[in-house]
Amino acid sequence: MGGNFREFSLFLGLCGVLSTSLGQLANKNFTTFLEVSEYTLSYEIDFKKSTFTSNADIHFLLKQVESLNNILVLDSEGLEILDVSIKDTSTTLSAVPFTTYEQNVTLQLPMKLKARSDYTLSFLFSGKILDNQEGIFKHQAHGRTYISTNLFPFSARKAFPCFNDAFEKSSIVLTIATKSAPNGIRALSNMPLAYKNDQNTLFYFKPTPKIPLHNLFFTLGYYQRSQFNENLFVPINSIKFNKEFSFVLDNHEVKNFQQIAKLAKVQIVAVPGLARDSITGYGIVAI
Repeated sequence: MGGNFREFSLFLGLCGVLSTSLGQLANKNFTTFLEVSEYTLSYEIDFKKSTFTSNADIHFLLKQVESLNNILVLDSEGLEILDVSIKDTSTTLSAVPFTTYEQNVTLQLPMKLKARSDYTLSFLFSGKILDNQEGIFKHQAHGRTYISTNLFPFSARKAFPCFNDAFEKSSIVLTIATKSAPNGIRALSNMPLAYKNDQNTLFYFKPTPKIPLHNLFFTLGYYQRSQFNENLFVPINSIKFNKEFSFVLDNHEVKNFQQIAKLAKVQIVAVPGLARDSITGYGIVAI
């Protein structure tokens, strides 16, 4: 690929850090009666089996009950839903009967919800890590396995149950644990790490501000910080990659984007084996 085209792709990718999807608007009915404040996502990713198991807590405010009828429909595609529960601001926890379909899960709420009240939906689910470059996917480079996400524009439902509307924003709290992963794995995401253990098998990331779900990004692989720029991460022993893209984060336009978006930094991750030119998320661009 030519250098000019590559630079142009990176420029578009960095612009995408500040934008939401311009694609087709998803079903917005849910926004009339509830407001999702946060998704708390905890993944255990099994490198050997190419599977993941996860807990997702969805924190929401119920604005009105007229349109609800004790039924909630969330987007979910290719996930095996194992358990669902709901609780209010007290300690009350109730199991939720559910029915799964091809691209959604329908919940039959066991209690009548109250308007202007906060609730948490909790899901236990699992999924397969495929090589289709959508949702949570795997890719090979130099004999090594990398695992990354591509949730644009409506593939968040392939990574976790959600109200998958490209124009709605929520904070996301991400935790990743790895299983059967080779030594040297590093996890990168939209936000800086809040904690990781010494074995590099458990990674807690700081919460994002409110962002569209498709802006969530993480990657697991063999990365190192570039010697040329602290905000550039490259595959281990990729000196050529280092030199080729170190100019990007010193570019004047990029610094303007950072200021407009009020980002502490924009990270660029050179992800080997991507089938597309870039994947953009809040504060991060994968190339």
